[in-house]
Amino acid sequence: VDYLFKPVDIHVLRSKVAIFAELHRKKLELLHAQQQLRERERLEREQELAQLELKSLRHQQAAQERYRELVDGINHGIVWSADPISLAFSFVSPSAEKILGYPETQWKTEERFLLKHIHPDDQQHVARALATLKDGRALEASAEHRLIAQDGRALWFHTGLRLTRDSESGRRELRGLSVEITRMKEAEELLRSNKNRSDFLS
Repeated sequence: VDYLFKPVDIHVLRSKVAIFAELHRKKLELLHAQQQLRERERLEREQELAQLELKSLRHQQAAQERYRELVDGINHGIVWSADPISLAFSFVSPSAEKILGYPETQWKTEERFLLKHIHPDDQQHVARALATLKDGRALEASAEHRLIAQDGRALWFHTGLRLTRDSESGRRELRGLSVEITRMKEAEELLRSNKNRSDFLS
């Protein structure tokens, strides 16, 4: 179909042009079909990615919900997180108000809340534990100390500290679990005083 004889036969010419026109049309249809196929594949990939992201998000939400339930279920301890330099709280569990009486907003807004409410005799001890984390000598530390409750009582706590990075922001974060051990300390003191009394009598 790609050449003509002379003299040109008008019917043959029309026939050959029609063939070329049809070939061109078929080529355009094929290109259009390929483009549609690529577009469909792209949409399917995007849909798969969206489904994976949604699944991942649901998994994260479920994990966060389990963590929240776990944190909310701790009645004898306070879970918290704070900036390692300023010690400004970014999170404190609901049990904090139940144990010490201070509302969550006070924990988060009062400057250096933690150090202000630690018993004066224990402040240096806790500051030393915090210093080992700040200067990078350790990633974990712990301290036994008293916190002054809103009603003036001094309650004993064992606080575990951990320096980590926040998964979302990437910033360093100080995380703590402060477990109330007042009864244990009172029992230890009672045992010690009974032992001293028995030693004195014998």
